[in-house]
Amino acid sequence: MTTRPLNLNQEDVLKTLGEFLATREQHYGLEILGCFGSVARNEATADSDVDIVYQVTPSARLTLFDLALIRDELIIISAQELTALPVLL
Repeated sequence: MTTRPLNLNQEDVLKTLGEFLATREQHYGLEILGCFGSVARNEATADSDVDIVYQVTPSARLTLFDLALIRDELIIISAQELTALPVLL
């Protein structure tokens, strides 16, 4: 996976998230990775951040450090500021 500035459109963001999910899902126990907010609505501007939502498998035992690493890895691959929120069931 390469670092590149992310175009703030839904298609490019979902492609990047799909690549991340494919390579890191087993490491973190990720089940779902998606976006919401202005990017999901294709209304993002140059000042927008990327709002990410994710869900992990019930057996995943992530620490706060792991959660921070998920966010940091996504920032590195997207070269974009983002907000990452876990789905709590």
